[in-house]
Amino acid sequence: MCSQNDDDSKREHSRLHTTIKIEYGLIIDSFIDYSKNFSKGGIFINTSRPYPIGSKLQLRFSVPGRKKSLQLIGEVVHIVWSGKNNDEESTEPGMGVKFTNLSKADKGAINKLLNKE
Repeated sequence: MCSQNDDDSKREHSRLHTTIKIEYGLIIDSFIDYSKNFSKGGIFINTSRPYPIGSKLQLRFSVPGRKKSLQLIGEVVHIVWSGKNNDEESTEPGMGVKFTNLSKADKGAINKLLNKE
């Protein structure tokens, strides 16, 4: 199930809440986890083993309606450890990754998915 949440006025881009399988990592290692939240500016990867802030990652994930997977570069900009947030709600661990150097085609594919949902 997909939904957009624009409640957080601090965000630069609105988020699409949907589950996407994503492969990510450095050149020497990689992992496969899931994202439940992404925007045209970045993606939150649910993981208990985040990379340090500032790490540059290679990302690869499929976008519905596109034959080729998106292969992007991103930078880890924040980390969330599991526990409780300020509202005493459970939080899922993971890392926020900001997309860098998106091509026009990649931007178009992401925008198409965000606008479709």
